[in-house]
Amino acid sequence: MDSHFISGLILNKYYQDPGIRVSRYSLKGEKNHHAYYNRLGFIRVYAKDFTPAHLDPEQIFEKIKKLVFKIKNKYPNVLIFNVSVKPSLERINELDKIKKINYLLKNKSSEINGFTQIDVYESLLKDGEVNKDLLLQDGLHFNEEGYKVLKHHIESALKKQQLIA
Repeated sequence: MDSHFISGLILNKYYQDPGIRVSRYSLKGEKNHHAYYNRLGFIRVYAKDFTPAHLDPEQIFEKIKKLVFKIKNKYPNVLIFNVSVKPSLERINELDKIKKINYLLKNKSSEINGFTQIDVYESLLKDGEVNKDLLLQDGLHFNEEGYKVLKHHIESALKKQQLIA
């Protein structure tokens, strides 16, 4: 899934082009970003199709895998980077499901050529709990420090694939 952070602060910085992204329709009808995405290349998915509250981890993994194969079928040489589902205070009751989704993606990603799972989950914990110092007051979205952690992991994955220096 794309975010303004990934396309704006990482991909634009290195490539002057955010590339093709997957954007989402949110569960709550968030429409603020759709005009932005409509100007860019994207594949749109519905957030409820990838949300632990609506599906079990295996179903979510299968949906992600299906989406990845759909993309790879159309663009066989594309590299896909997927950031793990982050822990948040907003989803505190779903952390076991989130861990399972991340586990499945991490352990199965090697089976998919050109697919890299970027694991940020553990880096967003403090003493085994969601690190609220990395989140805004809403308990869901990153603050500046949270984005620094995310940026570090994404840039590390891109460097490992020799996509950036």
